[in-house]
Amino acid sequence: MAYNRLLNDDWSHVRRLERVPPARVINVMYRYRLLSLDEGQTWELLNHNEYVKRIRRCYR
Repeated sequence: MAYNRLLNDDWSHVRRLERVPPARVINVMYRYRLLSLDEGQTWELLNHNEYVKRIRRCYR
């Protein structure tokens, strides 16, 4: 199950992890975080290992 629906928070706008959603990357305390633009046009913090791994790869 999709990582337990991201630990029961159920972010339905987060699809499978092959595609990182349209997101802005911010650097928080040397850790990269994703703020994803969901359908309600609000920025939501995405902190998921797969996303973080992919971001780090891009910013190496």
